[in-house]
Amino acid sequence: MKNVDKSTKLLLAIIAMALCLIALNPWIHMPTVNAQEDQSNSLLTKEHCALVKKGVGDSLGVADYLFKEAKKYKKEGAGKKSGESFESAIKFSELGENYSTVFSVWCKNKVN
Repeated sequence: MKNVDKSTKLLLAIIAMALCLIALNPWIHMPTVNAQEDQSNSLLTKEHCALVKKGVGDSLGVADYLFKEAKKYKKEGAGKKSGESFESAIKFSELGENYSTVFSVWCKNKVN
């Protein structure tokens, strides 16, 4: 990473940290499972589903920010930075899509 300027390194560090936080978020504060709770038809509790829903919003929020950054860099003529931001935005969009899939399969009726 010797040929990368400070702003790009900072952006990559922010992206890496955000990915870590988003990926770990549902499991960091995962509530303990009540042994008497009926889990036969469900993989996730209501609390888990709320965290998954938050993960969707967080992922898409970061993607939106990165898409805007890519557009800004493109207008400024910084094609390489624009491409990097765009690729990162796509990855966060896919992460949000994955969270959405989990939510739609396991959490339809648990969280508004």
